[in-house]
Amino acid sequence: MGRNDQQGLFTILGCMYGTTLFAGINNCQSVMPFISIERSVVYRERFAGMYSPWAYSFAQVNKYRLGTSYLVLKHATMFI
Repeated sequence: MGRNDQQGLFTILGCMYGTTLFAGINNCQSVMPFISIERSVVYRERFAGMYSPWAYSFAQVNKYRLGTSYLVLKHATMFI
């Protein structure tokens, strides 16, 4: 990995890709139980007529907007 050529670059990029893929799959597996519980609640509330689908979509987008922007700023400032 100490070589400064094209093969060294491809090795580093491959390692980064594999690490990102592993982290993404790990995160998906840890979140799935919560999503399945939330989905059943959403179906029950939608059947009861508690809110419209547009209101639910708007709430989901806004729920994750703040957390995502925080993480983007946090990781962007790491490299400054």
